[in-house]
Amino acid sequence: RFKRVIIRRVGPLFWLLDDRDIFMRDPERIDSILEQLRTIWQREPDLRLGQLIVIATKPSESCLEVFNIEDDRLAAGLAEYSSILSASRCKDF
Repeated sequence: RFKRVIIRRVGPLFWLLDDRDIFMRDPERIDSILEQLRTIWQREPDLRLGQLIVIATKPSESCLEVFNIEDDRLAAGLAEYSSILSASRCKDF
């Protein structure tokens, strides 16, 4: 069963309006961010993704767990999260 959803663009953001009034960011931003990440990471291939994110965001508090995460561990976490998302989508329909 599919839910009826109304999408309204508000600047760079989208509002998805249904029975839960969900807020969603503009998905078009993803390609631009990934391209910037690819360009920088190819110039600095010895950096891990967590290091790049911490360097770029310049957090006010230390993020050693993010900074020090190995890419293979991050990939495993992303795969696990993807499985959770797939399972939850199956429940929605």
